[in-house]
Amino acid sequence: MPLRFKIHLLICSAFTISWGVAGPDYKKDIKPIFEKRCVECHSTKMKKPKGGYKFDDDASIKNEIGPSFLIRPGDPGNSDLMGMVTRANKDHPMPPDKADALSAREIKILSEWIKQGALMESNATASSSALPPRPANTVQEWTNKEGKVIKAVFVKLHGEKVTLKMANKNFEIPLQSLSEESQKLAMKTAGELAVKAP
Repeated sequence: MPLRFKIHLLICSAFTISWGVAGPDYKKDIKPIFEKRCVECHSTKMKKPKGGYKFDDDASIKNEIGPSFLIRPGDPGNSDLMGMVTRANKDHPMPPDKADALSAREIKILSEWIKQGALMESNATASSSALPPRPANTVQEWTNKEGKVIKAVFVKLHGEKVTLKMANKNFEIPLQSLSEESQKLAMKTAGELAVKAP
């Protein structure tokens, strides 16, 4: 086995031991990264934060979490934030100075946090009082932008599409075709499932 691959496995194992099942915690693991790497250019203390982003304000960060926003819950690969911090987005690398770039560990933590649903609550809260138990295959009401209501079971959220089950058949539909309330329901349910996943 190549040495580089062995090191990668050791790093991943260390992350798993450190985070446990629930994944990175926003206040303990994510917020310090934002404060260290982002607030110099993206702060509420600035008259015009670059890009309009404010990484020292939880409410502002929460507004950037969604299917068409900077942080896409459950989908780090398509989250603009990850494209910036990994410097894959060459037009908007973040931070701009390569010398201040995030470390591999910080990138891994951010990616895992987004993969787990980009929850703002602490792990303890998210796994208990903030997320009441949801029975498997719960039927929920979903409304599209024309106002049509259907009853279906949420299966998964992947990128800009959501999979719902009706009459034992899966249907993949664009998330943007749903009403704003149903889009939020899809993201909330995806976050709950991510936290409960073994």
